[in-house]
Amino acid sequence: MITFTRQFARKEAASFLARLNSLKEHHVGYCGESADEISHTMEQEFSDLPLERCCIAAFEDGEMAAFLGLDIDLNENEAEIWGPFISVQDWEGVAYAMWEQLTAELPSLTYNGFYNQAHHYAHPFMTHIGAKKTGQHTILTVRKNEAYLGDRSAAYQKPAKHHFASFKALHDKTFPNTYFSAEEMWETQSSTNQLLVAEEKGQTVGYIYVTASPSFKEGDIHFLAVDEAYRRKGIGAQLLQSGIRALFSYEEIEEITLCVNNNQKAALHSYLKAGFTEVHQLTAYKLKQ
Repeated sequence: MITFTRQFARKEAASFLARLNSLKEHHVGYCGESADEISHTMEQEFSDLPLERCCIAAFEDGEMAAFLGLDIDLNENEAEIWGPFISVQDWEGVAYAMWEQLTAELPSLTYNGFYNQAHHYAHPFMTHIGAKKTGQHTILTVRKNEAYLGDRSAAYQKPAKHHFASFKALHDKTFPNTYFSAEEMWETQSSTNQLLVAEEKGQTVGYIYVTASPSFKEGDIHFLAVDEAYRRKGIGAQLLQSGIRALFSYEEIEEITLCVNNNQKAALHSYLKAGFTEVHQLTAYKLKQ
């Protein structure tokens, strides 16, 4: 018999999610594949609401059998859907029951789903709750010994204050309504959150934003953009190489991950040329309530 609960052990949930998310047929793009990283995210970074309000688990014979979480941003009124992760046969029945219980008492939100194309339950589930497809994306990774680092003389540096307005304009135009605003990237710059810019006459004409997680041996490239007037001049490739070098300057980091929209053929070609390889094909969904 399946029982649903908001009370669960975070580390048990993290191990359950890591096990299922490592399988393409269960893979959710928002969730990692390391139990330690997932546990850390749930403890330190997950949702603006307490776990018992934004997560639900199901147990069968004392073992975790399903989990659904919502990483909620109350400022944006949006939530990223973690799951449903389900290891029992009645996937649809368990998934719908968890969704209804979890969302019944929440405020009106826009829900975002991000599922591996091999996840055969994802599309029926998203259709059932009323979500629409918004795009196809590729997840790519590169390891330290596989990356093309290019000409080290073409290194880009942190931006100065006068770069902000042009950086914001470029970011907002290239990535409207994305998960990190220009202000968030600018204000959270650090040794592990690095923004590098290319400039021309004091204006930002290109940038890359990367984050390092040495304790989890990984880095992420979040955004890379070049102003339309300055494309086909090698700036994008040089920014990419600078970002890769910045991340691999950490001895602990073994792998870099990025996500690219499949419509961005030129960007995808550049990443493959730099040594990245395809890991996952994902479909994005959005449900506006």
